[in-house]
Amino acid sequence: MRTLFSEKFAGRLFDTLTKAEFEEKAHPRGPGGRFAPKGEAVAAGVAAVPIAREEVERIFSSRTKPPGTMAEADKVIERHNRGTVVASGLEITPPPSKQMVAVSPKAEAAISTFGKRILEASERSGVEYVFAVENDAGNVVGLTEGGESSAPGTELFLGMEKSKGYTLVHNHPKGGAFSMGDLVLFSRIPQFTRAVVVGGNYKYTIEKPEAWDVAQSGGTGMLARVYEDTKYDLMPKFDPGFLPDDRRDPVRDNKAWVEQSHELLQRVSKEMVLTYKRESIG
Repeated sequence: MRTLFSEKFAGRLFDTLTKAEFEEKAHPRGPGGRFAPKGEAVAAGVAAVPIAREEVERIFSSRTKPPGTMAEADKVIERHNRGTVVASGLEITPPPSKQMVAVSPKAEAAISTFGKRILEASERSGVEYVFAVENDAGNVVGLTEGGESSAPGTELFLGMEKSKGYTLVHNHPKGGAFSMGDLVLFSRIPQFTRAVVVGGNYKYTIEKPEAWDVAQSGGTGMLARVYEDTKYDLMPKFDPGFLPDDRRDPVRDNKAWVEQSHELLQRVSKEMVLTYKRESIG
């Protein structure tokens, strides 16, 4: 995957790997067992459209590095504002069509390939990464780095088109299914017909049926209320409580949240007429 991670910049991301390990882990093999030829990314025998190398460099070589000048800061703000404007235009479009919802093998390959990459990156950085994949052609847009518990969405919108459907993908460093914020973003943009979260031992997927409209389901406010009400209804069932010395155990709490979030999504998706599933990737 030299178009995704050149050796120079991949070295920063996979800095604990040897040359042989880098070749094996960072370059998917084609059907014949050979590494992908230069200029391609291959997963499951299907070519995936790569992100420009400059974008990967920008994200993975400058984590936590703030803008160095006012001009750089202005560029960041201007790009964010443009993404917000584009998002407002996407929101007013009709519900997704059958063609937008259908996901091609190329898109599945891109989701798998990039999903693995952000998991590997997150193991070292501890932060979230987000991107979107065009359901038809498999183009990847908006690969962006966030923080420990969130990633900005406005960068995604700059590469999206009103007439196309996309799968929204990001990771949760500590595991767990979709947050309320994830669901609200997913529901209010018709072009996001499917969303995927990878993290811990699981891959979580939620999908909209054809012509699904959040307004007809009560709007994002209703979705948020259903999520919060269900979350607190489930707390007595999953809360592991305090340790004998009145401390909380973060590891135990997180394991409990992984299971609570799964049942939470099962209930919310049923209430909002969405399709949800969890698959093991451990």
